[in-house]
Amino acid sequence: MDLNAHHPLLTPRGHSRLLEAQLQEQRREYEEEVEALKEQMEVLEEGMEKQHEVFLLTLHLSPEAQVEFGIQQEIKQLTDESLTGQSTYGSHPDTFLKFERLEMLESVPAPVQCRIYSR
Repeated sequence: MDLNAHHPLLTPRGHSRLLEAQLQEQRREYEEEVEALKEQMEVLEEGMEKQHEVFLLTLHLSPEAQVEFGIQQEIKQLTDESLTGQSTYGSHPDTFLKFERLEMLESVPAPVQCRIYSR
């Protein structure tokens, strides 16, 4: 890289300082990226631990209870995603979520169903 082409008035000492500043900035960006990746890894590991715990719990349930539990977990996940989306993207002021109980199957106790209503 020809530093004189970008900064023709810099002395060799000035070139050294410019290079040092660029190197420090690159190092700072690299360290921030590494820290963000470590945090992301930690969140993913925690999620895996929770999924493993849930899996172990469901092994001891009856088939009907496993279905109900699976439905409840799916609803919880979708609700969390919906709320995350609302906080990220905002929501229309006239729209809100209301949760109702709905009988779906006789063998499965009433799961929670999420419906969107407008005011």
